[in-house]
Amino acid sequence: MGNRLWRFLGVFMVVVLLGASLVAWTHYQAAQVLSNAAKGRVKPPVLTEPALPSAPPVHVLSASSLPPPPPLASPPHAVKSHTALTQPMIKPSINPVSKPATGQDIYHQLAQNLQLDIELAWPQNKGKRETLLDYLYTCLAAEFALLDGQTLVYLSPNTFERKSAWLRVVHGSLSAQEQRWINGARATGTAVRLLPERVDQRLSAYISEALGDESLISLYGQYQLTHSQLYLNHIIINGKQIESEWLLSAGSANCR
Repeated sequence: MGNRLWRFLGVFMVVVLLGASLVAWTHYQAAQVLSNAAKGRVKPPVLTEPALPSAPPVHVLSASSLPPPPPLASPPHAVKSHTALTQPMIKPSINPVSKPATGQDIYHQLAQNLQLDIELAWPQNKGKRETLLDYLYTCLAAEFALLDGQTLVYLSPNTFERKSAWLRVVHGSLSAQEQRWINGARATGTAVRLLPERVDQRLSAYISEALGDESLISLYGQYQLTHSQLYLNHIIINGKQIESEWLLSAGSANCR
């Protein structure tokens, strides 16, 4: 047991001595290298980057050295410049639906649109026509006036009722009462009859209902007085016959 221990210690000491000798030798070599470098004998290593392959030379052509472009051949048909920048317009496939005209719309047409073909006739019989015209002034509060340019000169008594904006120009003979008003007037102008607005508003409502989705183009009818009630019959709208008759006013209790 004692001999083994001494052998182990001997080997250990040898290894230690060899290691110390190796370290001393390494330090000695390093000192030599530094000494030689200081004396210019050995150049210290220099780190360099690897050389990259050189790029091929680029030739720059000046504008003067370029050959002129060949002339463009003229196209067979002239093309507008904007056709190449715009796309064809696509029209919607949905057709707009026209809005039916209301009674108020028809009323404004009657008062303003001079392109309409309208004829509302008074009775051809002189006696019936005289009775109907008297009914207008005594029962419906209609008025009679002369139109002088843009000025209305009223000849009949003022009824203080709102009048229609649709003036009925007098065609044909006057009633006896209208002729008396003309004779007593100092003004001149075109004779017109003004019905109450409520009468023409009711007429417009009938027209709107009969038209539906159509536009008013022409209207024909005849006034008729039956038992103190004012009707419009023999009606034709846009060339179509209307079978019914329209009650425009039921009159008043004083006229029954």
